Amino acid sequence: MKISLLNEIRDMDRRAIEEYGIAQEILMENAGQAAYFTILKEFGIRNKNFVCFCGVGNNGGDGLSPQLSSPADFLQ
Repeated sequence: MKISLLNEIRDMDRRAIEEYGIAQEILMENAGQAAYFTILKEFGIRNKNFVCFCGVGNNGGDGLSPQLSSPADFLQ
């Protein structure tokens, strides 16, 4: 896993949108799905409770997205 600095991540997001034409919503969905599968692999989901705190702006969308990836797993 590569750890990136905030300015590197912002630059990657900007390039993905401007140079490759990837919609910002798709980037958020992909980030959410990656988070969902990481939670699933590392912790499991069944019989566990999770709380997701989301800030404002794009990070809020990234935080909400894993719950939308598989609502049945989160809403039991």
